[in-house]
Amino acid sequence: LTGNTGNNILTGGGGADILAGSSGTDTADYSGSAEGVTVNLALATAQVSAGDAAGDILSGIEYLTGSAQADRLTGDANANLLQGGDGNDTLDGGAGNDTLRGGAGPDILTGGAGTDSITYSDSSAGVTVNLSLTTAQSGGDAAGDLLSGIEYATGSAFNDSLTGDANANLLDGGAGDDLLDGGAGNDQLVGGAGADTLIGGAGTDLANYSAATTSVTVNLTSGAGAGGIAQGDVLSGIENLTGGTAADILTGDSGINIIDGGAGNDTLAGAAGNDTLTGGTGNDALDGGAGNDLMTGGTGADTLAGGDGIDTASYSGVAAAVTVNLDTGTGIGGDAAGDVLSGIENIIGGNAADILTGNGDANTLDGGAGNDTLSGGSGDDLLRGGAGADLMTGGDGNDTASWSSSTAAISASLATGTGTAGDATGDVLSGIENLTGGGGADILTGDSGANILSGAAGNDTLSGGDGDDVLAGGAGADRLTGGNGLDLADYSASTAAVTVNLATGTGTAGDASGPAARPPTS
Repeated sequence: LTGNTGNNILTGGGGADILAGSSGTDTADYSGSAEGVTVNLALATAQVSAGDAAGDILSGIEYLTGSAQADRLTGDANANLLQGGDGNDTLDGGAGNDTLRGGAGPDILTGGAGTDSITYSDSSAGVTVNLSLTTAQSGGDAAGDLLSGIEYATGSAFNDSLTGDANANLLDGGAGDDLLDGGAGNDQLVGGAGADTLIGGAGTDLANYSAATTSVTVNLTSGAGAGGIAQGDVLSGIENLTGGTAADILTGDSGINIIDGGAGNDTLAGAAGNDTLTGGTGNDALDGGAGNDLMTGGTGADTLAGGDGIDTASYSGVAAAVTVNLDTGTGIGGDAAGDVLSGIENIIGGNAADILTGNGDANTLDGGAGNDTLSGGSGDDLLRGGAGADLMTGGDGNDTASWSSSTAAISASLATGTGTAGDATGDVLSGIENLTGGGGADILTGDSGANILSGAAGNDTLSGGDGDDVLAGGAGADRLTGGNGLDLADYSASTAAVTVNLATGTGTAGDASGPAARPPTS
């Protein structure tokens, strides 16, 4: 039997059959065998088995379905689905991210390498499964099962108890009033329909309501859920939340929360802590609360309220250009269209030619890719143009242009107001007092003012020019030229002792290894 390009089910029946699955996700089905079968998908020769699998040669097969007897099914390096059916089955996923369904009877389920799942979705009664247990499980189709190498577990449509181990587990209760306990590890808990109890345990844990099609309200501070599939849920030890496709209300607690609203017009509140809020599609309302929060409204006309702390509005990865002005609190273009911002200090742009404008606070404006226009406003601002030919205007205050993420060498001069090489190519600078390089051998040149030039990693060349300058070469063999004025060579960031001799203009040890400081030549 040879399948086509679709997802085929091949049933050879009795006899030594050749089952070739072709390019889809194909199943060899032995559910009609009167005897148990032994099938190994990694075997290129004839199967050594009783029943309908005897002598069969399989290729291009990803899924196996056993008989109602005691079967032994083994996967290969692909993502396999092994279904034992009734009987006392032995399922071994092998390499790959496999799903094992033992069915009725006390089964031995071994995940092997990869991230492997067991599912009891067909069980006619609730199951009690503990992934840290080396002895027999209990309840429904899990009764008597022995598990090893399993990371994910899916329960039945009844009242299940699923407990994780020290790994990163995904526990999916399905319907019913389920008890999910992640244990140690960074776990994901999916309660499904019913009044569920979700216990994160140690680690950073997620309560996932992405399957919800009606609105859910979940509050990590009170530990309560309401509406839709969250109705009656009780949560503890949960740090992160994901909403569904409707208008959800998701609230964090005093810890560090990651909250993703998904689709719909969502209301997200971080409460205290340094939170990450993502609105997704729809017209969302994001409130960071206390802490330094990162907020992404996504598509739609979103409201972003930073609250206390140093908060950031992110448009990272957005393909269309955005214009965001913190002084007016408005956004236009791309994902910023219709956005209203308050209490926001920092902006991250996207991949196009963005226009980002600060206010009277100390703002960090990060243009990302594209030919961006960054205007700091009246505070002490940090401007990162990123890739592209960027226009960076510091405005009032003590402002810094930074290429800290550049791995290629850059050259920037405050005297000429231009940048060349690496991410600085085509950059135009005005109202900037300070420069920060990246990981390459950078050339940074000051002007007549008091400048701070920081080379970071790499063998950098820093020239202060006129003015009382601070030159910090960072790691690497750097060349520091103070120029006129009272200049300072700064090694305060060095984690090792440094030796610097201004008379000889040399440095040794720590961040001073290399030419070090050179006195003025005139």
